[in-house]
Formats: sequence, structure tokens, C-alpha cells
Amino acid sequence: MNKQTKFRKYFLFAMFLIGLGCFNAILPSNIFGQQKHLKKVSTKVFGRPVGKVRFGIETKENNTIANTIEVTEDEILFYGVNGDIIARRDHKSPYMIDFSRQGKYLAITEFLSEPEKGGKNGIFVFRLIDNKNRVLWERTKEYGYDYYDGGYGPRSAYISDKNATCIMFQTPWVFEMYDSTGQLIKTVKMLEDKKGPTMFIAHDCVWSEDGNFFAIITHEQMSSIGSKPTTRTIKKGDKVEEVQLPGYPPRSGNPWVFLFDHDGNEIWRRRIPNYIGSHIWISPKGGFVIATGYTRTMKDYETRRPFKNNTYIFNRDGKMIKTFDRSFKCKTFSDDDQFAFLYGGNTALLFEFSTGKIIWEKSFVESVFSCSISKNGEKFAVATRDYKGDNALPQISIFDKKGVPIVENVLLNGKYLKSYGRNRDILKLSSDGKQLSILLEGQIVSYRIED
Repeated sequence: MNKQTKFRKYFLFAMFLIGLGCFNAILPSNIFGQQKHLKKVSTKVFGRPVGKVRFGIETKENNTIANTIEVTEDEILFYGVNGDIIARRDHKSPYMIDFSRQGKYLAITEFLSEPEKGGKNGIFVFRLIDNKNRVLWERTKEYGYDYYDGGYGPRSAYISDKNATCIMFQTPWVFEMYDSTGQLIKTVKMLEDKKGPTMFIAHDCVWSEDGNFFAIITHEQMSSIGSKPTTRTIKKGDKVEEVQLPGYPPRSGNPWVFLFDHDGNEIWRRRIPNYIGSHIWISPKGGFVIATGYTRTMKDYETRRPFKNNTYIFNRDGKMIKTFDRSFKCKTFSDDDQFAFLYGGNTALLFEFSTGKIIWEKSFVESVFSCSISKNGEKFAVATRDYKGDNALPQISIFDKKGVPIVENVLLNGKYLKSYGRNRDILKLSSDGKQLSILLEGQIVSYRIED
């Protein structure tokens, strides 16, 4: 073999290696490189469609899923640390269920009979139980068909993980507090001069994880998003005429944000400058409150422009330390009340409370639907949706506290759970940041994160 032939051989081999490297670079990250950082360690498959799920993660030994509670159409299943069913409870449909923030307690409302139209003979039973299926207290009440009469109908319950103190709203500005035995300990009227209808006025309430504080967002009155002028055809004798009806301007509900201590004593209240307040979150130790609101003017309505969305961050003293001109969700805080992980649309960011600054921010191709942070604050996980035809498949990205990716856009094998909200867990990092669990359609899958 002469020198020219050898050179050509080595040159072609080098080009092959370069081409392989380029091919590797353009492939999805879950095929080469990134996938090795996630190793599946366990799968819990549910035998029936999943309604609501709470699950924790045990990190002392093998990082197995622990303290899982599954709600199906007709029963509640309680799982122990080894994945065995330790208790089960039948429930009647229709029903409502609310969890405390850490899942230590459940409030179950079962509708025993529906009221007749215009009547008040509906009956529901409310039970507060712990995550071992032990009933703390229960109560049967009547409720009416018409909520406008100020009657106490079935509503969501908000429960403290500290000692099972339960908040139940009579109207969006009046709530009652019950202790762990079901005794009424306090009734609080937040907006003293407000009366009248209770429907269509949103409110939200959330306890801090330590159970020492809770925050509420509510409204002074009913609000509207306005309407554009419409045309109606009317008949006058033998003639038919078209009459234009003017649209009504949007009305503000005058939303307020409140912070209370564990005993229901108001610490502060702040009016947010939007027509409608939508959601509220509070940090683990109650040091910071995050609220969102939106406004839509008549001009926005007529031109079909999007809502004006805002996010507000308050400290323990009620001082507004940051405002965003967009709506973020925040279900993830660091345990020390230092950071909040915000997400909205296709953006996720890490916010530092002490400085009021964004530490890092990431944009994704697909929309973000869940986030999680390890308790030691070393890792952050983001789940996005990758649409393949009619299916939305979850993609996982994991970052360190500086925003450097450890895993990026790894496509998981399984459909993401389409319906989720306040009573559902989707994504969780273990306390030490070494394991990730995600709730998919009909299963919980856990992965070990390898650096």
C-alpha cells in the first residue's frame, strides 16, 4: 500500500468519524448522550384510569416511591413505602376531594342527594381523613340549589399539614376555620361591606408547607370581560327591523391578596391592579406570596387581543418586590424560602427572593407543564410536551442551580397526563436530587439521575 493510498484511507476514516459526530449532534438528545443520565428504576402501573394522585419519594434507601394515594371513580387506594396497598376506601359519586399541600390529609365531599330546582334539600357529607385512611371528623349538611341565597353549599377545603386545621369558604370573602376535631374555631370576614351573590367570583387559598401561614386571593364583586355590540332582529307589526344592542364595558372584580397567620389573624392585604385575580402560591415558610391576575378591556375584546396578564411577588411585610407583565405558575420553591421556580408558556426561570432578580431563565420549543426542585436546591426538573400527532409525549430537562443542563429534552416513553391541577402531582425530584418521578397516563415512572 503506497503513501497516497494510506493517506486516502485515513482521510476517509477521519471524515467518517466527523460525519458520525455531526450525525450524533443533530439526533434527538434522548437517542445519544443525554439518555444515559436517566436510568429507569421503577414503574407503578395503575389498573384503572387515574383521577387524582398524591405521591412522595423515599430517599433513605433505594429512592422508591412512597406514600402514594390514588383516587379512582369509586375508591381511594393508600400505598405504603414498599408500594403495597395499606388501606382502601369506597366513595360515592359524584364527589369532591382536596389534599393538604404535602398530602398528609384529605377532605372528601360526597353528594348523597341533589337538591331540586329552587329547593334546599340537597345533602352532602364531608369527611376529613389522614393519609392512613383514618377519619378525623365528618359532618352531614344540607345545601340548596341556588347559591345566590348565601347558603353554604359544598366547596373546596384547604387543610394545614401542621395540625389539620381546615378552612372552608361560605362566600369568596367569608371563611370558617375548623380544628382537627371538627370544632369551629373562627369565622373571618375579609371584606366587611361585601354582600350579595357568591357565584362567578373566583377565590383561591393556599397554606404554606410548614402550616404556619396561608394566603388568599379573592374579589370585592362579580367581574366581567365585556361584550361587543350585537344585532337583534325584532318584529314590529308587519315589519321586521334590526336593532343594534350596545356591548357592556368590562367590570373589575377588584381582586385582593391576603396573608394570614395560622390562627386566622390578618397580617396584610394588598389590592392588585387587575380586573380578575386568578391564582396564588405561598413559599414553604410563608415568607413570600406570588399572585397572578388578568385584565381585558373593551378594546382588547373587540380586537380579540389577548388578556393583559401579570404576576406579583410580595414579601412577608406585604411589600411588592417584583412584577412580571405575564402570567407564571409557581408550584416549586426551595425549602429555605430563598428561590421560586416559575414557569409559563414555554419559559421557566429561577427567581431569588432576597435580590428580586432572575438567576437564570430558559426557553423551550414546547410548552412547560410541570416543574420540580430538589429539597437541597441543587437540581431543577422541567417537563415539556412534545406533540407527535394526536399524542403529547413528555420531555424532561434537568438543570443544576446555575442553570447548566444535566439532562436536556429527553423524550420519555409514555403519554403525559392531560388533566392536572391543584390536586394532582405530576413531577417530583427526590430530596437529594438523585431521583426523578413523573406521573404519566396510568403509571408513575421513576428514574435515577446519573451525573
